[in-house]
Amino acid sequence: MPIGKIVNVNELMLHDASSIESDISWISDNEWLELLPSGNSLSQIKYQLAAGELVLLSSSPRNPLFVLSEGEWITSASACMDFPIGATTAITQRFSSAGSSILFGRGGSESLPPSPPLDYKPDTSKVKEAVTPISYQYNIEIACTPQRLSALSYGYFMLAKTYNEPVLALSTAEAFGEHTLLSTLGRFDEAKRLQHILATGKSSQLSVQPVAMVPIGSQKVSESFIPVQLVIQVGARLGCPTKGFYYHFRHADLIHEYQIVDGSKGYFNITCSTASMLSDEIRFSELRGHIFLPWKVEGQAVAPQHIYYSQEKLTTEILQSIDKNWLNDNAFIIEPAPILAINQQMVIARNEAVKDKPPQPPQSVSRPENVYYSYPNRDILTGVLGISEQTLMPELAVLRVAEISLDQAGKLAAFCAGFNNIVFFVPNSPNYGEQGINLRAMLELSSYLPSKQVISIITDDDDFKPFHQEVRVILAVKEGHDVNNYLPEFYQVFADGGIIEGDEDQVHIIIPDSTSACFTNADELHEIFGTVTNDAIVIKGPSADNEKLEVPALVRGYDKELYSQKSEFTFTFEQKAPLTARGKLLKLCPNLLETGFEFSNMSDPWEGKTLLLTGARDSQGIMYPELQNITEVHMRDKDHQPEKRQIFIAGSEETYPENIEAKAIYRTLVNKASIDTSTQLAPTTRSNLALLAQEDIPLVYNYGFHQVSEESREELVQTQINALSGKNRQRPIIFIVGDYGIPAIEQHETIHISDAEIPKKLSSDLNTPLIVFAGKLPAEVNNYMISKSCLVLAEGKGTISLAQEFGVAYIILPQKINDKLTLKTDYHDKSLLLETISKNIYQPDVGAKGMSDIFNGKHEVEFKQMSSKQSLILETLSQLYER
Repeated sequence: MPIGKIVNVNELMLHDASSIESDISWISDNEWLELLPSGNSLSQIKYQLAAGELVLLSSSPRNPLFVLSEGEWITSASACMDFPIGATTAITQRFSSAGSSILFGRGGSESLPPSPPLDYKPDTSKVKEAVTPISYQYNIEIACTPQRLSALSYGYFMLAKTYNEPVLALSTAEAFGEHTLLSTLGRFDEAKRLQHILATGKSSQLSVQPVAMVPIGSQKVSESFIPVQLVIQVGARLGCPTKGFYYHFRHADLIHEYQIVDGSKGYFNITCSTASMLSDEIRFSELRGHIFLPWKVEGQAVAPQHIYYSQEKLTTEILQSIDKNWLNDNAFIIEPAPILAINQQMVIARNEAVKDKPPQPPQSVSRPENVYYSYPNRDILTGVLGISEQTLMPELAVLRVAEISLDQAGKLAAFCAGFNNIVFFVPNSPNYGEQGINLRAMLELSSYLPSKQVISIITDDDDFKPFHQEVRVILAVKEGHDVNNYLPEFYQVFADGGIIEGDEDQVHIIIPDSTSACFTNADELHEIFGTVTNDAIVIKGPSADNEKLEVPALVRGYDKELYSQKSEFTFTFEQKAPLTARGKLLKLCPNLLETGFEFSNMSDPWEGKTLLLTGARDSQGIMYPELQNITEVHMRDKDHQPEKRQIFIAGSEETYPENIEAKAIYRTLVNKASIDTSTQLAPTTRSNLALLAQEDIPLVYNYGFHQVSEESREELVQTQINALSGKNRQRPIIFIVGDYGIPAIEQHETIHISDAEIPKKLSSDLNTPLIVFAGKLPAEVNNYMISKSCLVLAEGKGTISLAQEFGVAYIILPQKINDKLTLKTDYHDKSLLLETISKNIYQPDVGAKGMSDIFNGKHEVEFKQMSSKQSLILETLSQLYER
């Protein structure tokens, strides 16, 4: 059975509208043979079909030419684009001559009769002869080529029905210079209304009334339109917003509201909003990346017109208050001349050295070929997608309708958006300190980037192997003291929970895998021995490379009369599976891989441009000199030779950004919900910590008792008791963190953080401080408690630097070396008064006065001057963006 029937256009009837097939490309040769009328060749039939003289009728067309919408027959949006426009015009006029209504459809209350069998003979007696000949036509100009216009999903233009004539669709498209002329034919020289119909059958707000017909054959144009693309500028780059609204105004009246669809790469829908009423209803749900601007009406340029971009939907109140002056100050002013001239601009050749960047800086109107970026589609700012060649359409002018200024964080994000890969190198340093600093830097960087941006972490873990080491130590001992009495405790501290084997003559220690692996040096051994006793000091120990003995830096010039005896001991230790940098980072931040990070190997190739960052790092110099697609930024930090910060681009060293303080920091992200969300804390502990973190609780944070000599630990507590006792509105808390070196303190009231009695204790005896033992805290919780403290007492740079960053006053706990107190952390910036207060902290009577002064804010200005508010990573990358 034939798939349909070939019919002459002049024989069509109204009920054939639903049966016209617009696509004949799928018909096989055998099916063509069944369709051919007798006496006709296949080539002749195909020619007549292409010319629009014949059409194919089918009971079930695959791509029908017309569809019924709201009681009206309209050209189907899915109709084959190769269907002859002239045939569409002829069919429209054929049905119109039969007395049809708009677009030859029936009224909404009528239904079409069923299509007749395909073997019927058309009854041409029902066709009315045209009383008035077709003598006129109407033209509009679209400022793009017919090929580009056919690729746009714009619906169609038509002339509305009048008393004399039905709807006339502008279905004939021909080249008009570099533009397109859309035309329709008519019988009457009368005023008509031009309408722009969307694919849904609904009219847009681009109607023009009245428009005038011209004699048939004339190419005179009175109405013209320009399709354009819309972008915004973020800093120095152009992008497509992925959320928000565009508003098109004409004479300060709203023409269209375009709602950008989230997740659609900047495409938008037309809403039903009008000048008199805003609406959330979508007028046309097909995504588009262009809009039509009226260019001329009645031969005159349409002005003024504006486009306004808003991240949020305008309110009715704001819309009603908008006038021409407001639009001139806040919106993009449409000027047709530069838009129409855009394709006269030259396509600028791209510089190979910076081929990812467009050859032209952002302009108010740009040619698409000159402004796209070569890197993949990625956000240049949260909610703004960087434009690429794939997101822009040739020929259509690119209008920069809004500019968003960038703060430092925005510049950093925009700089990073220019790279395909963001990589951070973390060395497997001997302790957790550098890992902690680098983790802080990575988390801060991540906070400025879009949530979907992945940061790759590379380490030198492959260079670290299981090891075995012999340690030889020479001690200077006070007369009358036997060093063997101190060695068991020393081994316990050194082992850090590991296994101690052998006897006193041949001790062997197996270090736990969780302990940081390193070659033990003289300074480290001296520190460990100092936590056990001050009756003996390390005067020689292994060097960093373990090849010779060296003198610890802190004991040069020690009192040889006081430490008159010498002793020597040797032991061995091994670590079978040293903890890697990856392991340390995950121990510090267990959910690291759930927050936008991944681990990669240093040897893995990176495709595209790569930004390689390093933070705390002892080594220096370029890491990948042979790779041309890598930008290396070695930021270091205040404790790792900040004067040696370096930048390498494609293997060549560049100038590091200026005006960055040596003390610039990596900011710590304080998680206010860390206590509530911690899975490592018992419910009572969480409740007590939240209570102590309240703003009105005077909290003094303590960490580092293990670095305080044993005879000074109780004095340290007593100094705080003396300084904090008195008339208080809230009971002061001496908050002691850590497990090592904590004194018994039996004479004072103490309690553990897990004790349910803490709330009751807080409300009793307000004049006497309460000592709370906290033990080890999760890193996020620990940082949060430091930020909520009034005063911090600690020995190391890690805790003191956090106090500085959070604006919390601090006292540095001194260490006793050769019976002399020394501050190993030089964070007082040569303030002799603050140094004196720190060194007096173990003298309860004298130290309490200085501590009380700091606690009560007497030295607030000095502490502010000693700390930097600059973010090292923010200052560096935001300045690189501006280059």
